[in-house]
Amino acid sequence: MSDLSQAQHENLTVIGDAPPTQPGAEAATLQQVRAEAEIHQLCYGHEAARQLFAHFGAESADDLPETDWREFIRLAKMSCEERAAVVHRKRTAPPPIAVELDGTTTVTMRDKAVALAKMGFRVFPVKQGTKAPAQPPNKLRPPKGQYHQRIPSRDPADVGAMWTGLRGESLSFDIGINTEGLLVLDIDDKDKRTGTASFEALVAHHGLDTQTVVASTPSGGKHYFYKLPTDVDPTTVGFGSDKLGSGIDHRSYNSLVVAAGTKRANGEYRWVRSPAEWDMKEAPRSLVELCQRARERQPHDPLVMPGFEVDQPDAVERFRQFAINEGPEAVLGANGRNDTIALLRRAGDYGLMAATAVETMCEPGGWNDTKAHPPWDEDELLELAESLEPSRSQPIGCNHSDTQFDRVEFEEDHNYTDGDKKTSGNNKALPFWSFDPDEAPAPKGWLIKDVAAKGETAGWIGPPGSGKSAVVLDWFMHSATGRDWRGHKCKQQAASVYFAFERANLTRRRIKAYAQRWGLKAVPIAVVSRMLDLMDPATVPVILETIKSVEDSYGMPVGSIAFDTLPKGIAAGGGDENSAKDVNRAAANLRRIHDALSLHISVIGHTGKDQSKGSRGSNANQGDWDVEFQIYKKANGIKLVRVEKANDQDEGDLTAFQLQQVKVGVGEDLEDIVTSIVSENIPTFAADVESSHEKLSDPQALALGTLSDCIEKHGKAPPADIDLGDGLVCDLQVWRDALFSRGVVERRENGNHRKVFQRLHQALARKGCIGVQDEFVWIKSYNGGGVTRGFT
Repeated sequence: MSDLSQAQHENLTVIGDAPPTQPGAEAATLQQVRAEAEIHQLCYGHEAARQLFAHFGAESADDLPETDWREFIRLAKMSCEERAAVVHRKRTAPPPIAVELDGTTTVTMRDKAVALAKMGFRVFPVKQGTKAPAQPPNKLRPPKGQYHQRIPSRDPADVGAMWTGLRGESLSFDIGINTEGLLVLDIDDKDKRTGTASFEALVAHHGLDTQTVVASTPSGGKHYFYKLPTDVDPTTVGFGSDKLGSGIDHRSYNSLVVAAGTKRANGEYRWVRSPAEWDMKEAPRSLVELCQRARERQPHDPLVMPGFEVDQPDAVERFRQFAINEGPEAVLGANGRNDTIALLRRAGDYGLMAATAVETMCEPGGWNDTKAHPPWDEDELLELAESLEPSRSQPIGCNHSDTQFDRVEFEEDHNYTDGDKKTSGNNKALPFWSFDPDEAPAPKGWLIKDVAAKGETAGWIGPPGSGKSAVVLDWFMHSATGRDWRGHKCKQQAASVYFAFERANLTRRRIKAYAQRWGLKAVPIAVVSRMLDLMDPATVPVILETIKSVEDSYGMPVGSIAFDTLPKGIAAGGGDENSAKDVNRAAANLRRIHDALSLHISVIGHTGKDQSKGSRGSNANQGDWDVEFQIYKKANGIKLVRVEKANDQDEGDLTAFQLQQVKVGVGEDLEDIVTSIVSENIPTFAADVESSHEKLSDPQALALGTLSDCIEKHGKAPPADIDLGDGLVCDLQVWRDALFSRGVVERRENGNHRKVFQRLHQALARKGCIGVQDEFVWIKSYNGGGVTRGFT
């Protein structure tokens, strides 16, 4: 202790005011808090109890945040003198600093985040080693583009919960500060930028007060914190790079800076002037005006193909799909502006004006939400897009089919009826597609990669008790909350509608169980229990209106719907699942839904007595399904999901699962109300499932051996949310680079080597050989043979 400075001593005392973080500490309960409060009041009187609650900003035990329960109990058990020393201590001390005493006492990231919240900052978790916001375990994933409005908080209890795992442990997220209402200047001289000189010029020109709150960055830069004037609308002050001068990034609305106390490989973010000791100055109005978004734009006359109609719906959809599925990632400071310009120019080639292109890019869940880091301010993006139009070398619409093919005009003497006559003025021909050698293949609109895509119908079949409804709801829950599903990446977060023609209450109980598992307050899945006649075309508009109502309710698009079960929907209209005519009538109505909306449809059915023959009833079902998943019961309660038929994706074993009992309530007779949902554990194919897939291919075996070597040389302990016992993980990037250097995956000029690597590690994950989460990968187990050295 003698080696610690006075500031470090003061910081360590703050830990008494933070949530419990030490390993092995038992979580307190509300019942314990109430009991201690009653004992305290009996011993010391009502006023003493009131003062103790007031110390935590509460009036009673029920008002006390959960993160303060353990500390309340600790204080209640103290003597009057000891308690007074803590209660009257100022709680505005500097945030805790990372310091270890004899290897036993550690200030965690949760302590630091809570301390920052108590100082008034709106904080949120950031993925380790990045500037990308992370999803906290206590909150529902927000709609795309709404993270900075929904997640950041300055409530210490809320912030503590963001950094608390399922077992009460402190999570290892880095810390971000939401900069809404602030103007933070990020000064840096790296990469030949001249941030220091530019900042001195700002100080001289605007009278900027440098005696404000300041933090240092690992790269040697500085963060200068300023408040916005009280009469300035914070939503009008954007963020940008080098707009105020070379080497100056400014952060305000819808943006962030990494907080002091966060460690990186090259150093730590630290306070130079802590907000506990220095006043945060107000930004000069003249400087704020430079950062506000432009409201007026210069008129311009863009070049357009002669006779071409801009912003056609097919062009908008073509660009939307390209941007989401093939568009470049735009990373600030890593050529992100040029990548954005390239995408905007492609929008013009397809036939979109600047405003339409930006509107499409900024749709919820669109390119700006998913591929721009950080997302562009919409006004700044529009300003950039409009600045490009006058300087286009090729006219807008140069890559649209209308400009590359002549329109076919029909002569008047053709034998068409008046209603069907195809003329340029009254063309009722059906829309059609023509081959374009320069057009990229239309990408699949994956919701869950290699599992469910928009525009497709999937059949999920199995014998009674095989868990087919449970596993469909499981991936629905992951898609609705933006979570990867059993090694398959969630590509788009979207709401779902589950038409439960049977056992709707069971479905509701299962959703409640997932909400308990993940600590969710809301789940964007609607359950419809009304029976529908799927053979009746009049049912289609009812379904479409229901979907629209759900979208309005949740404020997000519906990406998937399920019918559980399809045979019940056919029988509701007097149909027979064994009749090809009745099955095709229902299938036609499902196609009408696809024609109206871009979404995925899952239908649940049964296998017959002989499971090897597939779906029960007419084989017209399989003819209409784009992919068929069949579930097989195995030993020890394990179920295997296998892709038996697919139009354009791999067939074979997909995943394995077991059902887990979860208590969701207490009945009238005090009995437990339980339900079964899919366990998060994935049984390994070879050992537990008796999988039918072949041994590893040569590239897969080489890749697995390379991963083993990487873990041996570069392995590290996993983060808190990956439970591997004593196992080690490796960075995905390290493994990928090793595969390139060994020639297991060859680099290609067109960039396809990245997709080869992605397919390789996804195949190994499906076979249960490896585990992948965020940027980490680790070896699980496999008995299929063909594995090279280093793998056991």
